[in-house]
Amino acid sequence: MNIENLDIRPSIKINGKLNIVIQVDDSHANYLTEMVEAFNNGQNIDCKIELTSKKKTLNANGYLWQLCHKIAVKVGNITKEDVYRQAIKERGIFEQREIENIEAFNEKWDNIGVGFFTEKVSPGIYNSYYGSSIYNRKELSAVIDYVVEEAKEQGIETMTIDEQKELLNLVKE
Repeated sequence: MNIENLDIRPSIKINGKLNIVIQVDDSHANYLTEMVEAFNNGQNIDCKIELTSKKKTLNANGYLWQLCHKIAVKVGNITKEDVYRQAIKERGIFEQREIENIEAFNEKWDNIGVGFFTEKVSPGIYNSYYGSSIYNRKELSAVIDYVVEEAKEQGIETMTIDEQKELLNLVKE
């Protein structure tokens, strides 16, 4: 699981080692509580904290949701979440997994966010889609491009390509 916007602060030194305090949004509390309980029960926990670069901006994410809403209103009988999930399915990130108990998996997976869902490919094999909250700028750009195409098909006004690039603050890699 990727958790963004952590608040990490140095705490105190004990036995020459620096302790840190990590604060997260309430939406991740259950997941982290499970990890702490597992650790306290003797399980090893693998945790990676790293610097990230070129992440999406909130404005880009806001634009994505704005277009999803406009498409849903124009089409009718669908929600902005339906439009968003379709965009994730078409241009987003997923992993194909063998899952024995899909109900138990979905109970946790779906609770991460709107874009985290599964789709059955064959018996026991599922595509597990990741929501855009974990995407970098390039990945988010692909999803936004898809939604922009859909909006244009519906006659909905969108930003120009240059405005989109500025919004995403893309840098050539």
